Amino acid sequence: MKTVVAHLPDGEGMTETGKAQMLCITRPRLHALKSRRVEQFSLDALVALAVRLGLTVRMSMTRQYRRGD
Repeated sequence: MKTVVAHLPDGEGMTETGKAQMLCITRPRLHALKSRRVEQFSLDALVALAVRLGLTVRMSMTRQYRRGD
């Protein structure tokens, strides 16, 4: 999530509407993203945003450690 927010367009002269259109999301969704309201985004939506920003997405999953296993 932090990486997606860090790579949001910051260009001078680009409006919030233009930034949202570039990412194929609405302005309220862009604001939620900038405010780090991650609970409003599904995992696939965050991956799609990362790809639109030119990022490579890697995921890793592990089993939760339980004592006695």
